[in-house]
Amino acid sequence: MAVRTGEEFLAGLRDGRRVWLGGERVADVTAHPELAGFARTLAGVYDLQHDPSLGDLLVMESPTSGEPVSRGYCLPTSMDELLRRREMIEHLSRLTGGTVGRLPEYMATIVAGLYDVRAVLAAENPEYAENVEAYLEHCREGDLSLTHSFADIPRDARIPRDRFNNLRVVEHRDGGVVVDGVKAVASLAPFADEYVALAPNRPGLSSDEIVYFAVPVDTDGLRLYCRRSLAQPTAAGRPLSAGFDEQDCWVVFDRVLVPRARVFYLQRTEVHMGLLQQVLVWAFYHILIRMACKAEALAGIGALAAEYLGREDQATQLQLCELYGYTETLRAFLAAAEQNAVTTDGGHLIPNPTQITLGRIHAVDHHPRILQAVRELSGSGILMAPLPEDLANPEIAAAVEANLVGPDPRTLDRYRVLNLAWEYACDSFGARQLLFEMHNAGAQLRTKQRLAQEYDAEPLKRLARDLADRGRRGGT
Repeated sequence: MAVRTGEEFLAGLRDGRRVWLGGERVADVTAHPELAGFARTLAGVYDLQHDPSLGDLLVMESPTSGEPVSRGYCLPTSMDELLRRREMIEHLSRLTGGTVGRLPEYMATIVAGLYDVRAVLAAENPEYAENVEAYLEHCREGDLSLTHSFADIPRDARIPRDRFNNLRVVEHRDGGVVVDGVKAVASLAPFADEYVALAPNRPGLSSDEIVYFAVPVDTDGLRLYCRRSLAQPTAAGRPLSAGFDEQDCWVVFDRVLVPRARVFYLQRTEVHMGLLQQVLVWAFYHILIRMACKAEALAGIGALAAEYLGREDQATQLQLCELYGYTETLRAFLAAAEQNAVTTDGGHLIPNPTQITLGRIHAVDHHPRILQAVRELSGSGILMAPLPEDLANPEIAAAVEANLVGPDPRTLDRYRVLNLAWEYACDSFGARQLLFEMHNAGAQLRTKQRLAQEYDAEPLKRLARDLADRGRRGGT
């Protein structure tokens, strides 16, 4: 199959999947008023793959079928392929202002990461590597939308985890394994064709919790429970929350049989953590690119707010400098990581993992302050900007025109920007965005600890010793 159209993607979601939202079973995620907006957004992304004006930006030729397939499944072996991959991610991220973390090309990177470590998998069991190779082919040629989660539900740390129903293998059969339990925060899950399970990146895992696999979302015994919807009923004045609420779900497995051909790894805890990091490094690059695109959007909002309000004072310039500096710093991390790219054991080119991780740490650490800068630049108007619904009412519109617009012809443009700023920095959609960045791909503190443990500080220590020894030697 070549790349799907938007309508083909939507048709695939009408499969009887078991989705609950607001305590009620959802009959059709493509028609539900709180889910349909994002379903249409994803359908639009699929349609873009057929846009001739984009050339080969989003698609490439399949190495097996020769058909056009998503470029998300490209396994770079050259700098040109790596940079082309970034251009694809940037294009799609800018369409949503960096607010959607799980467009289909993101999960394609996870599958590519699994494929890249197939030698490690083969050393454990040759079937695992064969299964991953077949799964990458299946996803690429079927142009699938995937979801995943590897976090457990947060619980009281004083209660032993084995007393809770974390996802685990409960039975081994000739035809596969039976899994039971729950996983947290599966973003995009109601709109995915398949669910990919990765074991969590926390200490204290038991061997039966180490399970990597994939199953269709409509598999018997698999249920999705959505968080409260953040979607708005109309896109007017709410361009983000109306179409970009990708949803997050608990995924509950009630003794689900995972076919043997869909099992990618099992059991050995001592192998799991290193394996997971090798897989996720592919995703970290995607995350940093998307956050850089979000930084661009936030800097643009701040600049427009200052322009529309005619603010040129020193405080404003300092705040704008902070927004621009944040954006350019993330771009610099990306450029440095690409210039210092490394070849994986699997033979593929990836950006330097250390610089990508440091870039992601910087992005998350400074993100709350950047949002505050946008609020400060927007002023009180961020709270009071009228919506298009207000302006559509003749009585209200007259009052807005007389009292709020006055002689400034750019006022309505300013209100549109302020409503956008509100969605990023103030309302529930923006709050979810901040939480997502804080916890995406692991807690920030754990990411810092891991980087400090793995960072090669020997060259730095040698330099410090040499400088210290100069005093003992009496000069250079």
